[in-house]
Amino acid sequence: MKFGDFEIHRVSDGVGWFDGGAIFGVVPKPLWSRVAMADDRNRVAIGLDSMLVRDGSCNILVDAGMGWEWPPKTREIYGLSNDVNLIDSLAALGLSPQDIDVVVLTHLHIDHCGWCVSEGKPVFAKARHVVQRQEWQDATNPHPSRAGSYLPHQFMALEEHGVLELVEGDVEIVSGVHARQIAGHTLGYQTVVVESGGETLYFLGETIPTRHHMKPMYLMAYDLYPVDVVECKVDLVARGIEEEWLFFFQHDPEITFARFDADGDGAIAVSVDG
Repeated sequence: MKFGDFEIHRVSDGVGWFDGGAIFGVVPKPLWSRVAMADDRNRVAIGLDSMLVRDGSCNILVDAGMGWEWPPKTREIYGLSNDVNLIDSLAALGLSPQDIDVVVLTHLHIDHCGWCVSEGKPVFAKARHVVQRQEWQDATNPHPSRAGSYLPHQFMALEEHGVLELVEGDVEIVSGVHARQIAGHTLGYQTVVVESGGETLYFLGETIPTRHHMKPMYLMAYDLYPVDVVECKVDLVARGIEEEWLFFFQHDPEITFARFDADGDGAIAVSVDG
């Protein structure tokens, strides 16, 4: 998709199957099952997508999927096949891992940094990997209740090979592309906002993972600070409608680019071809 001075692309790492109760948190199944069909193991399909931002001189990748270094049991649990994967998706756009200049990691959960390291070495060896300092501290010294969300072998080599860039708060990646810290999903969570030609594109990430999570209380069980997520979500939806922002859904298996519109029940996502 052409977006002002940039090209924006969806880069897929396939689809994973996650527990519906985890994806919809406190929302009862009789409600969420109206919009998301579960399989016989109560799992729902979740897109494992990254965003590629190109300006002709810099290739910026936002998040890095689940990767392929998973034991058979884990592959079976999450329904991973790698028939579609991040590296092949980049290749379809004419890019190799060596062509990526910056990797912005929203956070370091297992389904967002899976391709960062392979066999102990950075996959995107020439890229600086931008992570919030708070997120790095939490990932490398996790509370016991959150330890399962982080796997050190997915990201520790970034520091060891000198490609890790720790930041604090909002930072400019290149002119028109900003990483913005928004605590909620994790304390050190960040997202990416692209501004060009008078328009704004917002990478929704975990704040509104799918179009079915637009209602304020449709939260994930993975959200560590749900009140913050609700407040951010309400603001995003209102501003998105008023200012006609373009949004990127990271985990919706059917819709990637969308704008928000109001209807009688609140707000809806209107798909935009990308």
